[in-house]
Amino acid sequence: MGLAAVLGAGALFGVWYHHRYVMNRLPTVTYIRMTPVSQEGTRVLVVGGSVAHGWNDSDGGFIVRAFEAFGGDEPFEIVNHSAVGDGPVQYAPKFADDLRRVAPDVLVIAWGTLDDIYNHTPLSAFSAAIRAEIKQALAHRAVVMLVTPPVTKASYTQYRDEEPLYVAAEVAVAHRFDSPNVYVFDVFHEMQAWLTAHRVSYEAYASDGWHPNALGHALAGELLAHDMAKAFGEGPIQFRSPQGKSLDEHGTVAQGKETT
Repeated sequence: MGLAAVLGAGALFGVWYHHRYVMNRLPTVTYIRMTPVSQEGTRVLVVGGSVAHGWNDSDGGFIVRAFEAFGGDEPFEIVNHSAVGDGPVQYAPKFADDLRRVAPDVLVIAWGTLDDIYNHTPLSAFSAAIRAEIKQALAHRAVVMLVTPPVTKASYTQYRDEEPLYVAAEVAVAHRFDSPNVYVFDVFHEMQAWLTAHRVSYEAYASDGWHPNALGHALAGELLAHDMAKAFGEGPIQFRSPQGKSLDEHGTVAQGKETT
């Protein structure tokens, strides 16, 4: 093969690689209208990483799948601000403006944790960023759903010891809010338990080291939808005040609230 042919093949490979592996990794904003509606539906803002963005799933990812399964006749408008490659610390400067512009009824916090592990983000900084997101969302009277990530190959290999620590940290932050408007959906441990109970390897649900495949998104979405049905019944998902108690400006019960 001549030099020109080699260079030409290299150029074609470069274009293919850019579109297949670089463009697909650029953060985008997705607006998904779950069902046709004649009036404004429940607006959902999703923040998270590539898995929350629906990486390697043509049906939108496990978050979208869960709302589709849970929604029924309830109209949801999902605004997905997931940032591929980012964690909550990197996203923090944009969050307040996104929250103001989108004005969601529901905030879904669904960070994948692997980018933070890879970048050696301190657990204290990771936790502080999650805490700030929840506080700001409650101040905007948005219901908060903290959703832990689906398991991946890295959950069992590369970051087997580290990922549970980050998952536990974000769950602990959410639980410290004494608010009827903060919900925790631990997909990570539920999916691990499901795979163990059914004696199935994670490999059937993984697309690569860090992401589930379509089957993995489907399983995680099914688990999340089931948890949502238990938490919200038939809906709607609404910001609420506990009977006989008042909420402060962060949507938190005035007595015994999370203050740090």
